[in-house]
Amino acid sequence: MNKRHIIAVTSTIVGLIAIVLVALAVAQGPRRPPTDPDHPARPDRGVTPIGFDMGDIVSADPATNTLTYVSARDREEKVVKVADNAILTRHGPSALADVKVGEYITVRGNPTGIVARTMETSESPMAIGGVAPPAAGPPGSTPGGAPPSSRLYNGSEATVSGKVIETSPLTVEVDAENKIVVQSSDKTPAEVSHTGRIKLADLQKGEYAFIRGENDKDGKMTATSISVDPTRRPPGLAPKPVLPGSGDPTQPKEVK
Repeated sequence: MNKRHIIAVTSTIVGLIAIVLVALAVAQGPRRPPTDPDHPARPDRGVTPIGFDMGDIVSADPATNTLTYVSARDREEKVVKVADNAILTRHGPSALADVKVGEYITVRGNPTGIVARTMETSESPMAIGGVAPPAAGPPGSTPGGAPPSSRLYNGSEATVSGKVIETSPLTVEVDAENKIVVQSSDKTPAEVSHTGRIKLADLQKGEYAFIRGENDKDGKMTATSISVDPTRRPPGLAPKPVLPGSGDPTQPKEVK
């Protein structure tokens, strides 16, 4: 075999080896850095920055700013850090006589003169429904950063939101140009509820809480708002609280 043939054969072999190496590299994909056991790699989808959970309160500790609860998702006991500026609210039954001038109110009922079926009051417009209000908006905006109050009609149902400017008769200021007098039927009195601000020490064992917050890079949540509302306990996610031996579903249960 002459020198020309040797060079040609050698070139062919080198070319085949190069093709095989390229194919193997493509099949394996890009190399990843070795895993650090102390800092495991996060999933490709990352950590959701906004956290949310709900469950039965076990204890609240103002000294350490922590809340212990049993999650409705997996029935596991968890401890969450509560931010110093966290907003805590409790939603519960109230009475028409307790409605105060200056409170914000949402009324649902018959659109003719607004005969109320339900009324819900709060110190802040965005706390209606047990949802904690946001920080105050810029000067000139609606208090609490809330959108303007509204008056909506949906068939036989009317929803009016605004500020209470008078209690006898109950008058709601929807905006600068609209003020509505709300009536309540003697035969079917309106159901009245109220959402008020509370402190961490006010949270009680067995209450059902909705917890919202911010997650760090490891997925640990710091609560920025906690809303207590037994009327919003999702069916099927957690049993209603029962006081041992009473069978009363409205009373707190023992959480172990």
